[in-house]
Amino acid sequence: MSPVAAMTFLAILTQIAAGQDPLKSALELNRLDTLIELAEARRDCSRIAGSLAKLDEGKFDAASDKTLERLRLQLNAAEGTLRDLRAQEPSDETKKRIALTEARVAALSEKVKLAQTSLREYFKKELVDSRGDEKRLMAKLKEIQSELDRPPTPVPPQAQPSTVAQPPAPAPPTAPAKVPEPPATLVNPKDSLQYAWIPPGSFKMGCVPNDHHCEKDEYPPHEVTIKSGFWITNSEVTVNAYVFQFKREPPKTETNPKWKYTDLPVTKVKWQDAEDYCEWVGGRLPTEAEWEYAARGGARDDRIYPWGSEFDPDRCNSTKYHKRRKVFPEATPVRIFNANGWSLFDMIGNVREWTWNVYTPDGYSGEESSTDPRASAPGKDRVVRGGSFGDGEKQLRTSARGHLAPEKFDNQTGFRCVITGNQIAAK
Repeated sequence: MSPVAAMTFLAILTQIAAGQDPLKSALELNRLDTLIELAEARRDCSRIAGSLAKLDEGKFDAASDKTLERLRLQLNAAEGTLRDLRAQEPSDETKKRIALTEARVAALSEKVKLAQTSLREYFKKELVDSRGDEKRLMAKLKEIQSELDRPPTPVPPQAQPSTVAQPPAPAPPTAPAKVPEPPATLVNPKDSLQYAWIPPGSFKMGCVPNDHHCEKDEYPPHEVTIKSGFWITNSEVTVNAYVFQFKREPPKTETNPKWKYTDLPVTKVKWQDAEDYCEWVGGRLPTEAEWEYAARGGARDDRIYPWGSEFDPDRCNSTKYHKRRKVFPEATPVRIFNANGWSLFDMIGNVREWTWNVYTPDGYSGEESSTDPRASAPGKDRVVRGGSFGDGEKQLRTSARGHLAPEKFDNQTGFRCVITGNQIAAK
């Protein structure tokens, strides 16, 4: 982030802290983030277009592509050998070696041309993708700006009091005292992570209408009631919380061998490791129903993804997300992508998440309760949800189910925790 962008970011945070319009401040933050991404997309376009031009002019730095570099080195060596042979006294042996070397030079020249063509096609595809990113971000910026420029809704004028004396209105009945709702998010002092409050409610769990990628284990769609609200970690549990607060160290990943990036989601944890952590913070792993209910974020039940029914590569870390791959080739730090309607980040993509449930391949056809269901059917594997950075749009649908043996662990699986009750502080 540039110094100007950083100063703007801090100024907006100061506005929020001072109690100014939070909606406008949030839009300003979104606009700033979009401007930064747009600048990155334009830099990518310029860089790729420059590489294409150099390649067409024969001035491309071959060291930027290992295959092309190796072929050009071999071609240069073969051409040097050919020049040396032609400078020697002619003989039958020399003529034979010249013919063989000429054939090798011709073959290597053809390979270099093929490598250049392949590299050119790769650059063209990258350029199309980057220009698409630029176009999409400009449309997003225009949409945000129109929201910022929209005038506030006028307040209707109050009716003038009548000059004719009216009898006093009867006093309204005293309403019963309302139990205050918990705040939207709280920091749990145990692990210093933010937890979001998920209100009770009902939703349609499983395959949604018009989703043609549903598997057998997502059927039948069925109504589920979450009777009691709960707190859930609003991001995946991080390296900082697990390694430096819980003080357990899972196997390191190749991309974070020294725990340098503490805001990456912790991975390579077994199911019991995740459950132990959740018990330590005063909770447990979410049930599969709680996870899907929270992931939908209070949105309509007919959405394939939390944000809508079309896959958007800028909304989650997946195989189609490329913006930060140079720094984070696998999982990205938590909270990079926009939150859902209940302030939850990375429910889709980044790393898949352990849940409490035992996996049943016949889906939801058992006799499981429709209220706060906790499947108790026999089985070995545990359900994982949300997909990961290694998955595509089919595996990243909100209703998609995965499963792993509880003793397994890998760099694509993490977790988040649920705490029941109204106040985290009580835990």
